[in-house]
Amino acid sequence: MTCDVSNAVNGKELAADSGVMSGVLTMRAGATPQKIDDRQLDKGAAPLISGSTAGAADADPSDFKAAMRLLAGGTVVVTVGAGDERTGFTATSVVSLSAEPPRLMFGISKTSSSWEVLCGSGTFAVNLLRDEDKPVADRFAGRGGVKGKDRYAGQEWRVRKTGVPTLTGAIAGFDCEVEEFLFRYDHVIVIGRVREAWTGSAAQPLVYWQGDYRSLE
Repeated sequence: MTCDVSNAVNGKELAADSGVMSGVLTMRAGATPQKIDDRQLDKGAAPLISGSTAGAADADPSDFKAAMRLLAGGTVVVTVGAGDERTGFTATSVVSLSAEPPRLMFGISKTSSSWEVLCGSGTFAVNLLRDEDKPVADRFAGRGGVKGKDRYAGQEWRVRKTGVPTLTGAIAGFDCEVEEFLFRYDHVIVIGRVREAWTGSAAQPLVYWQGDYRSLE
């Protein structure tokens, strides 16, 4: 797969700023378009800090997964694309990176059907789900084989500054442009520049804990 990161956003071209440098791809308006090939990305990046534990064994993956299941998280759907290219995915790992300037981040698998669209468009929205939105979370997780634009069925959506659909009934949301991609292992860390943030319906959030969706109540 070759991912062309050039894209028009607000009349400006987004592209690789200086290619892949230690697994980092910076998006910048007005840069020369470049294509990024997975053969470059799969080489992995050198660690930014070489600590005293370099060369020590990692934790057992099964122990890591069991521990992470106990980390409760809010559930969101990340929407990407427009028109027939709309798609998206369910996530529980979106976090705030900075308040000034407003930035957030999350990880996405390079095998995700949303990755190609996100890399090509350079925009996305994060929609915080209500505790009654489990069906929405299931659709955007691909349960039942639902894909692409069909994941948007049955809900009301609104387009904001970036042109990406946002969920009208969400508790809150963030309309974003990609500021940076950091390639690590089989995932990409996405840093988003928040163009617009809003709060919506007063409701309890949908929480994900121990492999299932739950309510705070």
